[in-house]
Amino acid sequence: MKAKRINIWWIRRDIRLIDNAVLNKAAQEDGEIVPVYILDPSMFSGKGQEKKLSFIFRQLWDLNRRLSTFGTAIMVFHGKGSDVFRWLKSQFSQAKIFTSLELGYVGQEMLKEAKKYFQTETVFEGYLLNFDRVRSKEGKVFRTFFHFKNAAYKWIEKMVWKEEENLQFKWYSLSTPSLYRIDGYRIEKLDFSLESLGLPEIQLYHEGAIRSPEELLKRFEMVLPSYNKLRDFPAKNATSLLSVHLRYGTICVREVLKWALGKSNSTKFIDEILWREFFSYLLYHYPESEFQDLRRNYERIWIKPSREDLTKLESAQFGIPIIDAGLNQLYLEGFVHNRVRMIIASYLTKDLQWDWRIGERLFAQHLIDYDPALNVGNWQWNAGVGVDPKSMYRRFNPFLQAEKFDHEGEYINRYLKAGPVGYQS
Repeated sequence: MKAKRINIWWIRRDIRLIDNAVLNKAAQEDGEIVPVYILDPSMFSGKGQEKKLSFIFRQLWDLNRRLSTFGTAIMVFHGKGSDVFRWLKSQFSQAKIFTSLELGYVGQEMLKEAKKYFQTETVFEGYLLNFDRVRSKEGKVFRTFFHFKNAAYKWIEKMVWKEEENLQFKWYSLSTPSLYRIDGYRIEKLDFSLESLGLPEIQLYHEGAIRSPEELLKRFEMVLPSYNKLRDFPAKNATSLLSVHLRYGTICVREVLKWALGKSNSTKFIDEILWREFFSYLLYHYPESEFQDLRRNYERIWIKPSREDLTKLESAQFGIPIIDAGLNQLYLEGFVHNRVRMIIASYLTKDLQWDWRIGERLFAQHLIDYDPALNVGNWQWNAGVGVDPKSMYRRFNPFLQAEKFDHEGEYINRYLKAGPVGYQS
């Protein structure tokens, strides 16, 4: 008997059914669709990952609830990508994988493993632009945000805002969601919960991770008129808080852009969306910059932190209120307001003269909205080794920044009130 044709929807940056280019591409080809998500330990190991995992698992639960109405369910795997793809090949010999572009070394290595076993199609989902097409007239990669933004707006003007395609989705029949732990050739089916993996599902405190993207957009619509004025004040809660949903694709970035284009006073917010695109564009074209300075002609001399210094970092006890408050927010919520992220990054790389990779790795461990392109881009920008040559001389004085953006001490008091949070939160 001929094996059934299967299209594996490998979910990465697209935990949703609506306006999903990966899913739509899978539906256009013959075969039944199998939804798959992989929790690779190399991406989710170490302290601080509990919040990220709890958020992801809740989104997978919600996605599965929607999938159940179509008579299918999600398959979640905990294990190395190579082991997972080998097992999937044994179950679905005539399968093709459809997945979104995932930047960063780990994501790219997993894609290489998938290609060893399956024909694989990668879609620019999770981003507004196709980064291969955005270039100068001479065909060069843009290295400044100004020129990238001008080119991006030209592509945005060409976008066709069409209704969802009327595609026929043929789903592989599965009655319940499944969770498998794979280690080499050993596979174990578990209860569909983080606890069955020995991982705690914990309470989330960050509003952006608790509320749905639809709720956040509705809230942000009320804030948008004052966004330009208040977005840098961490106590004012005047940003969209959508970063974690954009990271995992529980809302489509095209939907957010379309929403913003229909609003007045949204220019600055659209610029922030394009900064996300720009940092992703840079990592796409310069993948080595995940671990190396993007701008190599500025040789920084880094000071190696002492064990005592690292203890201050891990316990949020530098004795500088805005720094300690920001680190406490990071350890407590898995989130830090963008202005405070810049203050912390400036302090570590300019005042203490630590290698930017120390702070970048710390944020990577703890941020729920961690995205390698954005995290690396921001840390390099602040350290003066990224795309902006002016940032070499830019320093955010933490005391002056606190006086300017948290004059009443509302943010500082909120996150210092409970005392040091530290790594163990």
